[in-house]
This record gives sequence, structure tokens and C-alpha cells, in this order.
Amino acid sequence: AGRIILIDVNQKERKKTAKWIFVTHKLADSNEVLDKLHSYNEKVKSRDVEEAREVWFAEEPLIMHVCCKDIPSAQKFVDVALACSMKRSGIFSIKDERVMVEIIGCDKMEVPIVHQGKILVTDDYVKKLVTIANEKMKNIELNNNKFLEMIKEKLK
Repeated sequence: AGRIILIDVNQKERKKTAKWIFVTHKLADSNEVLDKLHSYNEKVKSRDVEEAREVWFAEEPLIMHVCCKDIPSAQKFVDVALACSMKRSGIFSIKDERVMVEIIGCDKMEVPIVHQGKILVTDDYVKKLVTIANEKMKNIELNNNKFLEMIKEKLK
């Protein structure tokens, strides 16, 4: 499954200091996202944070790593993934007796919504982002199910 997130990042040290505000691997509720956003933003503003922090709303695709016994098996996985609209998929490591495949979906959205404590968008816009992200998540689920069925068929 993919995920929908709200994440607070320092632009200089993106991953090291990121703070997860909201995350779900299911469909998101726009009211819950807004509640988390507003309460977190008030908490941060009250601490008078000086860093160049931003809050991003994001929908991220499925990411899967699969260890295959050989190159032909790995290529089968990649071929099925590509047929299921997982366009960022391929063999990324070949070592000793194993071949690693990375499968990444293509549905992705990242939008900055807070900069230095100031919310840049309206609540209605956040609700629209959640609606779009939920549609993408439904698409991810359809592609994942199609992928699983095609893999079962190929492995017979």
C-alpha cells in the first residue's frame, strides 16, 4: 500500500529531523488531517521555532523490494510491475546468489502547506488535497491487486 502523510521537515536536514504529524496507509479523513495540521502548527508556533521548517502534505506510492533467485525470475517481476503501471521498477542489485528488484508505483503528490509557521493554503484546499490523495490511494490498491493476481499467474 501507499501512504498519505503530513510531515514537518527542516529544509537543511530533511530526513534527520523530520517529524511525522500524520500518516495512514488507508484513505484519509480530511477533518483528521486538518485537526492534526492546526494543532501541530499551534504547538510549533508557541515554541517560536527559528529554523526554516516546512510542513508537506504527501501521498506516496507503493515501494516493494523483492529478492529473486535469478535474473529471469527478477525480470518476470519487473515485467508484471510495469504492466500494472508501476513504472519505476527494475533490477537494482545483483550479488552472489540473489537479484534484488525494486518496485515503485508512480502515483505521487507532494505539496508544501506550511512555511515557518504560516499555513499557506485554505482548509478547503487541504480537503481537496485529501480527496485527490484518496483517489490516488484507490488507484494504488487496484494496481496492487492486479499485480498480485498477475504474479500468481506467472508463478504457476
